[in-house]
Amino acid sequence: MINFATGPRMSERHQARFKAWRDSNPKARPFEAKASNNVLELNVLDVIGYDWWTGGGITTKMVKRALDDAGDVGEIRVLLDTPGGDVFDVFDGVGIYNVLRRHPARVVTEVVGLAASAGSIIALAGDEILMHVGTEMMIHKASGMTWGDDEDHDKTATALRSITGSLVDIYVNQTKKDAESIAALVKAETWMSASEAVKEGFATKMLTESGTKNSGRRTAQAGLP
Repeated sequence: MINFATGPRMSERHQARFKAWRDSNPKARPFEAKASNNVLELNVLDVIGYDWWTGGGITTKMVKRALDDAGDVGEIRVLLDTPGGDVFDVFDGVGIYNVLRRHPARVVTEVVGLAASAGSIIALAGDEILMHVGTEMMIHKASGMTWGDDEDHDKTATALRSITGSLVDIYVNQTKKDAESIAALVKAETWMSASEAVKEGFATKMLTESGTKNSGRRTAQAGLP
């Protein structure tokens, strides 16, 4: 029996981020889709895939339904803050990536916190991939557990290698780096700041404080006597 999961091989850093997420109130981060002025905004501020622990999580089906319900829009803006998921999150991450990529609207993904694991795949669905200063992106290999005999373990290993290869293909398609270089980054569990992600080709632009809506307000306040 194969059970795909990120949990068994999470690094201490990823475990800490994931635990903090699980310990927070899931009701404070529901999936939302809001359409206004020909722009559909999707809030992807939860774990990816159904979360059996909290009953939350964001699935391919939820995103596809939101796109269908919105009808014709000119732009889709995806706000991302997610540690990835647990069981089967890779499949929902790839599924969400593909339903966004096949949509005729211009897609802008905006990392406002963390885009880890399957969240990094969703981030790459954007025609433009924005990361705010202070945000992070993390990529790693697919991992999982197997209950059964030696043949079951062999099947799991084969499947995991195939899944990781598929993730590498997506990263290569975005960054235009060679597969060997990307595979090395994935194997190492690579964490990137916004500037590093832009440098490595995983994002297209870093949004600094001067590029936020509040910057003018702060400048004006700074000039007051």
